[in-house]
Amino acid sequence: MFLLVLLSCSNEYCRLNADIKYKLLSFDGDDKPIVKGDAVYIDMQCRNGKIPDEWTERLFVADNNESLFEGHLYKFHEGDSMELIVDTEYFGSNENRDELVFNMKVKKVHPHDHIGFLPRRLCMQIERARILQYLRANDLIEQESFKELYILEGDRVSYGKGLKRNDPISMHYKTFLLDGKLIASSEVTGPINFKVGEKGQVLEGIENVLSNLVYDERFKLLIPSEFAFGNDGSGKIVPIYTPIIMELTCVKPSYPG
Repeated sequence: MFLLVLLSCSNEYCRLNADIKYKLLSFDGDDKPIVKGDAVYIDMQCRNGKIPDEWTERLFVADNNESLFEGHLYKFHEGDSMELIVDTEYFGSNENRDELVFNMKVKKVHPHDHIGFLPRRLCMQIERARILQYLRANDLIEQESFKELYILEGDRVSYGKGLKRNDPISMHYKTFLLDGKLIASSEVTGPINFKVGEKGQVLEGIENVLSNLVYDERFKLLIPSEFAFGNDGSGKIVPIYTPIIMELTCVKPSYPG
């Protein structure tokens, strides 16, 4: 049984960043603190305005990006209640007020090392939250999505005007996790040589977009786990349900076919 400790009602607020400040109303003194990678369910009610759409999911993944709300979740515990005041400019809001006031409660924390034991639907919701956080943190939230992938850099051509079936490819690539960790590179292994349409040569996410790519242009893609390493991951290198970033350039081999 957890011990609930009530804090004195003070007008003093702690500031998370330039746009957000909070006041703890109660905290669960016996529970473990939230750490990076934990999935956090928050009950969130806006007292004086319309809650922005991206906050209504109420599922966050603790991050270490200090510019995001998720980067400050480590200050809280499961069971904590707080009052959160957010400058409307944080959301680009047109509300006729300077601040939005939220009542919040940390309802449930799924530790990052337990996520693999959760139902698939929940794992995919957590992954989706991580992708949205990455896009927001890198000012890519409006980035074009194509066949469930996000094209972060590079201009795709109209369908059918790019690489065609049986076109030979020498693919140079780098693969990263969302935190920027490099996990694979053709500079180490050499490029992948294959023909468009050959199954099993590259990840499904890459196969899905080859007909919309062109020779000699660099592309950067965000690939959800469903089209990458899925619910199995890749050993100790890629955890389960992990989206990846791929930088790739498809060049025409110098040898025939």
